[in-house]
Amino acid sequence: VVRLDSSWKKVFDLIMLVASCHSIIVNAYFAVFGLPTSDMMVSCDYVVESLYLFDIVFNFLEEYNEEETHLVVSNVPRIAWHYLTTGFVFDLIAWFPVEQTYSLLMLHAFGKPSGSSSFAGDEKLRLVRLLKLLRLQRMTQLLDAGRLREKLNSYYSKQLEYAAKDEESTFRYPVMRIMALVDGYHIFSLATTLLASAYIFAIFWLI
Repeated sequence: VVRLDSSWKKVFDLIMLVASCHSIIVNAYFAVFGLPTSDMMVSCDYVVESLYLFDIVFNFLEEYNEEETHLVVSNVPRIAWHYLTTGFVFDLIAWFPVEQTYSLLMLHAFGKPSGSSSFAGDEKLRLVRLLKLLRLQRMTQLLDAGRLREKLNSYYSKQLEYAAKDEESTFRYPVMRIMALVDGYHIFSLATTLLASAYIFAIFWLI
């Protein structure tokens, strides 16, 4: 089970936030102007897709706070069912390797990959990149200020427990600091979401 206060998961979520922004911007661009051709862009694309695959696996194992009881759920079957009934379908559709599957089918049917076929195939495939925009839901989830508040409260609660065991400790629960961080992050997440939405609307206008 991946704990909510896991340090490495916090780092991974930060990486996924950057990957989400990159994926939305780049794939929307590819949907309008054509698929990536440079080796660097293709390699970067594979790295991002690999990160999303790991993210899907981790979501089946990560603890979550139940909305009704506000209790942390650590039971793996319940975690898996919660993810299956919430964001799994969107994540799977956005991650599914349509281009690679199409290339394999072309190779099997005609003995050549799709890259050597006509440009019409590329025109159809580039619009499939719009499915990657479903990752906007994952990006807004990662940007959720409530999620940050939970992680900060979990971290400082542990620090408070350690301080209670140490008689010489002068630790105080930083309520105002947490509120300031959460409010600042909320403004940042709202601005990022608005910019991403405006960018997507502009892409659809160009299409």
